Amino acid sequence: MKQTSQILQTGTCILEQSNYIPSTTSNVLWGRLPCRNDRMIGTVHSGNEITIDTISHEGLLEDQGSDPMTYFTTHGVAANDVLNDGIAIARECHRNPDTDGPHVVTGPIAVPEAHPGDLLAITPTTLAPRFPTV
Repeated sequence: MKQTSQILQTGTCILEQSNYIPSTTSNVLWGRLPCRNDRMIGTVHSGNEITIDTISHEGLLEDQGSDPMTYFTTHGVAANDVLNDGIAIARECHRNPDTDGPHVVTGPIAVPEAHPGDLLAITPTTLAPRFPTV
C-alpha cells in the first residue's frame, strides 16, 4: 500500500480509472451512518476502484471553535495547508450537538450489484492521510 506525506486538498491523489467522491458539503453527514432515506452521492460497481475523500472533525466541532482555519493556524499549521473542504463543512454543514455525533461521514455510496443482506468486501489499495501527522 502506498502512502504520502503531502497535503491532499480536494481533488488530489485520485487513483487512475477510479470513481472519485470528494467530501463536499453535499456529500457528508454529521455523526451518523447513512441510511436508506439518504441520497446516494455516488456509485461503485463490483470490482471497480473508488477514491473517497474523508475529513476529520478536528477544528470543526463547537468546543474547538467550529473554525478550522483559526484552530489549525493557532496550532502551527500554515493557512494554505488547512483543508478547504473542512472550512466549507464547518461553514455550511451545521451540526446539532444534541442529535448529531462528532464525526464527518462521507456517503452513502451505491453498489448496484448488492442486495439487502449481502456482505460487501473492500480491498484498500492506497491509504493516504490528507494531512501528515506532526
